[in-house]
Amino acid sequence: VQQINYDTLIKDPAALLVMQNQPKETLLLALLRVSVKDARQAVFWYQNLNGDQLFSEAERALFWNLTGFEGINRLWPEALEWFMKAPRQNHYRIKNNTLAAWKARAGVRASHWRFTLMAISEMSESMANLPDWIYWKGKALSMTNRQTEARTLWASIAAQPVYYGILSAEEIGHVVTLPAARRAADNDMRPMVVSPGMVRAMLLFDAGLRIEGMREWFYTVREMSDSQLLAA
Repeated sequence: VQQINYDTLIKDPAALLVMQNQPKETLLLALLRVSVKDARQAVFWYQNLNGDQLFSEAERALFWNLTGFEGINRLWPEALEWFMKAPRQNHYRIKNNTLAAWKARAGVRASHWRFTLMAISEMSESMANLPDWIYWKGKALSMTNRQTEARTLWASIAAQPVYYGILSAEEIGHVVTLPAARRAADNDMRPMVVSPGMVRAMLLFDAGLRIEGMREWFYTVREMSDSQLLAA
């Protein structure tokens, strides 16, 4: 690639796509640069260049995965379609937890549960074992008539006091109850009333200076115990 093309690649990658006799490696880099700014425009140029014929399977996998990633980050409905265009043979899969997570989100948003399962299977073991992905894998299994496997997964995190643990408990019929509300003790409340930091924070709030008041409040409570925080 000539130096002028490097400059153009950074400043105006779309310009390279209309130049004659550009190497396909230059065209691919230009498409990827365009995709970061506007994935729909990149797809237009890819089709205009007859990318399915021009690029190798590995290059097509790179283009469609990046385009799908950019699309789902903008919540575009085409993102799932773009991800699905990427060749899925094992040696063309891009092993990346961030990419796999966004592919799974695209599957969930479109209720395409088989694609969701495929995306979760591409995650590392530590990533796939996070409560959120255990829950969504269970959901995908449930929606593909694999109820026993789904319930087993949900049961494995149902006791965890986290959002997806609670959702999993509800999926298997457990009744989720909130802990009783705690009230701050009087001996913790009294010091708060005369705390210089709390007094300054309340005066700032009363003056309409919310941001300054929050800063004062956070600075004051930074080393408090749980019981003191409840009082604050």
